[in-house]
Amino acid sequence: MDIVAPEIETYLSSLVTLPPTLERVAAEGAELDLPIIDKGVGRLLETMVLSTDARQILEIGTANGYSALWLAQSLPHDGRLISIELNPSRAQLAKDHLDEAGLGDRASVMVGDAALLVHKVAGPFDVIFNDGDKMQYGLLLDRLVALLRPRGVLITDNVLWDGEVVPGLVDSEGYLWRSVPEVYIHGKPAEALIEARAQVRKALDAGIDVTHLDTHMGALNYDPRYVQVYLQLALEFNLPVRMPSQSTAARFGFSDLRKQFAAKGIVFPDYLIYDELDEEKEGVKQFWVKILRNLKPGVTELFIHAAKPTDELRHVTNSWKTRSEEYETFTNDADVRRLVEEQGIIRIGYRPLRRLQQGKNN
Repeated sequence: MDIVAPEIETYLSSLVTLPPTLERVAAEGAELDLPIIDKGVGRLLETMVLSTDARQILEIGTANGYSALWLAQSLPHDGRLISIELNPSRAQLAKDHLDEAGLGDRASVMVGDAALLVHKVAGPFDVIFNDGDKMQYGLLLDRLVALLRPRGVLITDNVLWDGEVVPGLVDSEGYLWRSVPEVYIHGKPAEALIEARAQVRKALDAGIDVTHLDTHMGALNYDPRYVQVYLQLALEFNLPVRMPSQSTAARFGFSDLRKQFAAKGIVFPDYLIYDELDEEKEGVKQFWVKILRNLKPGVTELFIHAAKPTDELRHVTNSWKTRSEEYETFTNDADVRRLVEEQGIIRIGYRPLRRLQQGKNN
């Protein structure tokens, strides 16, 4: 879906004639396959800077300096542009181009993660242009707004990804993919972030007390790119997460997954008991009794799919018998209740973990 008809975009682009410096830097960006703006957007940036009489500009995502050139050349001589770029080689290209254009005295490039560096720059800024990592848009929003002067302008590029929000996450019938591999084949991490963030916000807006984050079928646990989405959501909403078991994480090559999240202040149970049940031959109750007798110190999450044995359940899942037995084991079985008391097991939900995390991070 096109937001603007292609013929209109072509016409508007034809109205913009680039000076030699911008023409050369644009050609370099295309040759290096860099994610730079088109010249129509460049003219828009120029117009916004001039019409707001801007003197202080912040840019997120420098690339080779193409958009920085548009911004810096629109500033008065006493104006200042700060641009943030994660990639050192791209940042150096941008610095060279700004110096060659005679704009080095009013523009500087900071190298590093924008999520960290935006807390080191001092506003207020008249214009902020956010064209960096799309996965960071939500994470940066509040800070960027705080850096704006009153009546300042925040411009964010590529918000709708060519007019569609999450096209890679849905099949031909418009439904989310049935399996995790299909998500990885067709989707993008940025789309997963948009969708997951929207789901959490919808729950919060509905008044639901969201205690933690979970990813269905582990979709955000088994690919390094999607793990970063999971981590960003946990940081953005300041919520604990459900982690895969240590054995599952190791099986997929993420033996340090828990350390990675813990280093960012994210809280999660020490242990998850779930997939081991598939290998148990003693029956559901016997399996869980053995687990309860051998819990390790710390917080252990027992992951079950307890459900009442109804006709509907029998028709919707082949695992109905296990689910029914888990329901009976954990709600009505006197032996299990007695064992919990004898072992001194304290039953909690995720709320204490949420309080712990938010106490640490506030």
